[in-house]
Amino acid sequence: MKNVKRPITTASAICLFLLLGCSIFVAELLSHLFTHALSPISQWGDALLDSTLLLALLFPSTYFFVFRPLNTQIAERKTAEAKIQRMTNLYAALSQCNQAIVHCTSEDELFPEICRNVVQFGGMKMAWIGFIDPDTRMVRPVASFGEGTEYLQDIEISLDADSSFGHSPTATAIREDRPFWCQDFMHDPLTAPWHE
Repeated sequence: MKNVKRPITTASAICLFLLLGCSIFVAELLSHLFTHALSPISQWGDALLDSTLLLALLFPSTYFFVFRPLNTQIAERKTAEAKIQRMTNLYAALSQCNQAIVHCTSEDELFPEICRNVVQFGGMKMAWIGFIDPDTRMVRPVASFGEGTEYLQDIEISLDADSSFGHSPTATAIREDRPFWCQDFMHDPLTAPWHE
């Protein structure tokens, strides 16, 4: 569910002022009750009692009307900044990949450069590129970069849907010609054959 920003309306401002006015009235009333119940106290003692009671009554309203919305705004801003940073990283990776396409003279030079750019500029942990072997219908890695690339050495990804190795995110994306998003590789049941 998306948080909706609620601007301060006239009604909420009136409620805040009424709450402040009531808090001051109650603080004064309690102060007078205490000063009559206690032995006579000095003018400074009366002012201290007034301010203490007023703070005790104003704190909850201050929290709900000031600090709580402020915390929500800070959290929303941090979320927006993180999203902007992710997008900036992806655009930087795309730009670097475009430059690699222009400057590289062969696939052997291009593919490792693309993987490196995706990791270093895009913020990914690992990237790899694979080709489909037309005879075996297996995906064969040809380039990779980043953490965990050693798992690609003995990887088995089949495009055959009946194979136990045919249900990986990679095989599903190729077979169905669509993106496949796996948010938690280690806990997704479809990736179980590739867990170490």
